[in-house]
Amino acid sequence: GVAVEEILSRAAEALTEARTQGAGRIALYRKGVGRTRKTIMVVDDDDLMIALVRHRLEREGFNVHPFLNGAAAFAAASSVNPDLMILDVKMPEMDGFELLERLRSIPAFEKTPILMLTSMGGENDVVRGLALGADDYILKPFSPVELVARVHRHLKSK
Repeated sequence: GVAVEEILSRAAEALTEARTQGAGRIALYRKGVGRTRKTIMVVDDDDLMIALVRHRLEREGFNVHPFLNGAAAFAAASSVNPDLMILDVKMPEMDGFELLERLRSIPAFEKTPILMLTSMGGENDVVRGLALGADDYILKPFSPVELVARVHRHLKSK
């Protein structure tokens, strides 16, 4: 179901990207041809962090829906219907642990990959996040390249 024009457009983009970024980048475009772009919710109260994560994920071809607090993300989750979520813990209105717990109580999100991306790296925090149903727990500061690799890994297993 993808129009020939769209495939040609993606191919032209891939060639341009390969010329400017190196031939290794073209593999990312080939993977996406003929597929629907995956949607990722990013929830963090830090605008700079959202901008960084959003930039890296959009560069990989994902649709990114950013939210600055857990309450707004929870209210929008069903309409966004994300393929994966990335949550901070320390946020106003509803922290990431409460958001995670509420999301996991909704049947539609029982199996949606949820990654915690937070500076709260104490043993109790990590154990709590995993016990509440997080699929991964990544500590800030983090490697954007590693984050993208983990996102791909979790989406592949979905």
